[in-house]
Amino acid sequence: MSVAPFYEDDIAILRDLIGADRILLGSDWPHPEGLAAPRDWVGDFAGLTADERRLSLRDNLRKISGLPL
Repeated sequence: MSVAPFYEDDIAILRDLIGADRILLGSDWPHPEGLAAPRDWVGDFAGLTADERRLSLRDNLRKISGLPL
C-alpha cells in the first residue's frame, strides 16, 4: 500500500497513474498540518467521473474493510 499525504496532489493525474480503484480519501484531522475542513477536499475530486468519485470516496473503503457495497 502506498500513500500520497499531500491533499494538493492532482487527483486526476493520480487516477491516470494508478486507477480510481486505488484512491481513498483519508484524513488525520485534527492534526495541525492537515486540512482544517477535510470535507473541503471532496471538491478536488470534480475531475473524476461519478463512478470514480464513488469508488474513491466510498466503495474502496468498503472493499478493504469488508463492508457491503
